[in-house]
Amino acid sequence: RPLGNSSAPASAPAGASAHVASVEAPGPAKAAPKPTADKAKLQRKISSVMRRIEHAEGLLQEAADAMNDEYSEETLAAYEAANANVEEMYETMQALEDQLAMS
Repeated sequence: RPLGNSSAPASAPAGASAHVASVEAPGPAKAAPKPTADKAKLQRKISSVMRRIEHAEGLLQEAADAMNDEYSEETLAAYEAANANVEEMYETMQALEDQLAMS
């Protein structure tokens, strides 16, 4: 009889936790298509920054090409400035993604 009692409580929590998990799983899936205003705003900002990064990376490539064609202090400075700009944008995007993950 003690074995029966010990197995019943063990199976009950397992069944309960499985039930809880199946109930919770649809919740986040339903919430995902309807982001809050803050999440939607952050997602738009991230998309905007991503477009700016693509453009900035194009400018960085142009600066690298110019530096390869004619290496000078001017082309090096242009490349370094473009590179710093891209790095800053990646940091901005990472910060926005972190905010989105926490919201």
